[in-house]
Amino acid sequence: MSKQTELRKSLIALIKESAARVSLDPLKPILENAELMGSRGRARKYGRPEPEDRDHDYVVFSDDADEQAKYLKLLRQLGTAGYKLHDRPGGFLTASGNNTDLSVYPTSKRDDIHKAWELIEGGMSKDDAWEQVEKEKDVYVQSAVPAASRDLVKKHGLLSSQALLNNPEALEAFLGDRAGTDWEEDEEGFKQRIEEKLKDTLWGDAMKGPSVFFGDPDPEKITDAHPMRKLKAEAIRVNLSKLLRDYPKTRIAGTELQPYDPEGPEHQGDLRHYDIDMDKVREYAATDPKELWKHYDDPEGVRYAGNVPHAQIITPSGGIPSEYLDFGEKEAKEKEPWRVEKSDIHGKGIFALRDIPVGGHVAHSADLEEDDVGLGRWELSEAARYTNHSPDPNTLVTSDGQKMTMVAASPIQKGDEIKVSYFQVSSAMSPGTRLTYKGKPMRTVDASDLSKWAMDYGK
Repeated sequence: MSKQTELRKSLIALIKESAARVSLDPLKPILENAELMGSRGRARKYGRPEPEDRDHDYVVFSDDADEQAKYLKLLRQLGTAGYKLHDRPGGFLTASGNNTDLSVYPTSKRDDIHKAWELIEGGMSKDDAWEQVEKEKDVYVQSAVPAASRDLVKKHGLLSSQALLNNPEALEAFLGDRAGTDWEEDEEGFKQRIEEKLKDTLWGDAMKGPSVFFGDPDPEKITDAHPMRKLKAEAIRVNLSKLLRDYPKTRIAGTELQPYDPEGPEHQGDLRHYDIDMDKVREYAATDPKELWKHYDDPEGVRYAGNVPHAQIITPSGGIPSEYLDFGEKEAKEKEPWRVEKSDIHGKGIFALRDIPVGGHVAHSADLEEDDVGLGRWELSEAARYTNHSPDPNTLVTSDGQKMTMVAASPIQKGDEIKVSYFQVSSAMSPGTRLTYKGKPMRTVDASDLSKWAMDYGK
């Protein structure tokens, strides 16, 4: 009898014993079709011993409505036998008890659940893991703001023209950023223009919500005459999924969804401008920018996005708060070829996000600084703080006496832990030089301690 069969039989017996008030025989086919997740599932997948202190997390994936209803009914019966029930989105369910979780989910959730468990096994909490999985699925749209307005947008969010009328501080900064450009305008003229357009059926929505694109513009269409170039506009991503979760009354007012037809009806408003849902946004977001911009033909840059499908995001406040905006700082950080994760060597380590060739840059390691009395200390970077020692390192540390850099000593594959020899690092530092991280002393007080620490661990 296989180990998997033995586990299933013992699990069935355990559930029957604890829930004697209900008939549990029908649970047998559920368990036979369930997938073991979590620590035990991963251990079984990779042929490792299963951790005895971890729960059995079984999940049944089914898209058959009748089958789902049967499984859910049985799980709810467990709620009368001491199991704790957890309602899941979409009407699905988990029953927990006797160190066992039994769940029913649609097949479409399989990849998400596997991703979440991988993050949990890497040391992330369940809540953070699910938030990360959902975040990776979020739909982003894109806006563009003048570089001079970046700080304004960080402070006030992305505001519509109408919202600017009600925010004197933001309006003053907005008009100031455009002084000396083709779009220079005084406050009175701006207010009059916006108020007139708000009365217009066609232009009203454009004044009520910030404008967004469904992706990057076609670079061949953005000439030096285009407003984006003249105003030195920078891209800002908008997490539309999160915004709609928090503000469900938000409208997505589609604009120029069809090209203007001079031979068509005199007014094409209903054909070109109408509200769209998230499924349509996803469709546009997946479309090649060249396809979306193919009808744009304005080399003089008079029209910002004529005949280009885009949208106004109309929230109850008329603006998009900065917490839903991605200004690119996070992306810049994530361009580093590593991230911190749980390590099998010791505590946490850093792992490669992409392949790194021999000699390739891995990370900035440390800077030599002086304290108040003129003594030198190496201030470690986050990468250096979490890089583990190994007798078989895949990196080397180089130093010019003022800063240290980590480079690949052998080919590093995506997912590999990045390792260094503490003996080699110690030799690259001056003996006795103190080590700090974020200005505070490290447990390994000075450079010599690195070698001692490695020797103590027999590595």
